[in-house]
Amino acid sequence: MPKTVTRRNGLTLIELVVVLTILVALGGIAAATLPNMLNRTHVATVATSLPTIDASIRQNILINSGQMGDRFDGLVTTGLTGTPASFVNGSGAYATHSLAGNDVAALNGLGLTQLVPADDTVENATFEGHTGQAVTIANGLNVCTLAGTETTRILSDVWNYTPVAGAQYIVLGLGAQCSLVGANEGAFFPEAPLHAVDAHSERADNSYARVLLVVELTDAGTADAEARYIGVGAPHPDGVQGVSTHLKEWYGG
Repeated sequence: MPKTVTRRNGLTLIELVVVLTILVALGGIAAATLPNMLNRTHVATVATSLPTIDASIRQNILINSGQMGDRFDGLVTTGLTGTPASFVNGSGAYATHSLAGNDVAALNGLGLTQLVPADDTVENATFEGHTGQAVTIANGLNVCTLAGTETTRILSDVWNYTPVAGAQYIVLGLGAQCSLVGANEGAFFPEAPLHAVDAHSERADNSYARVLLVVELTDAGTADAEARYIGVGAPHPDGVQGVSTHLKEWYGG
């Protein structure tokens, strides 16, 4: 009489326990490596995007007789009469400078005639913080600047640059209303670039996540006032960071 072969469907209890143990172990490995992977992605994004943006702005200056663009985000509230917006990271790194007539003329020479004021009462700092009408820069209006001792630290860390004594370092945002953004003639970016944040507490809704630009204003308030573009950086909890700073953090420098 032939033997009856019984086919077993499914897993035994022991096999199920083994499978679950393997899945738990794999989950633990993934959880441990995920922050590292996110940080690596963040560094890679910064390392590729910032130099490209900087090169585009410098190209624009070169082909447009020293004009760097216009209608950048001003980062200052109350129609450019207030203070740096609360959603600008590293608030202790920023101050304001009240423009004199000669300062305005120097900025106009760089192509800067209007800035978009900040509104820190909105729900989304990045996408709603600079949606108002651009304001023509004029005598007595405020611009966002690097503050005091932070100026030397940030310029040294980000651009390996020694600040000029007495100069003001104006910080602007590359926002959606900028003349370099959109489909208009002379635009370099189809949309305003976003900076990938590197901490959960830094989200586009509560922190400004656009690329930052720095303009040097020497001999501010005098007839010799002169403005020039320095470079781009990324918003960071302690102010502004660049490619080299991110890479130093990644490699433990």
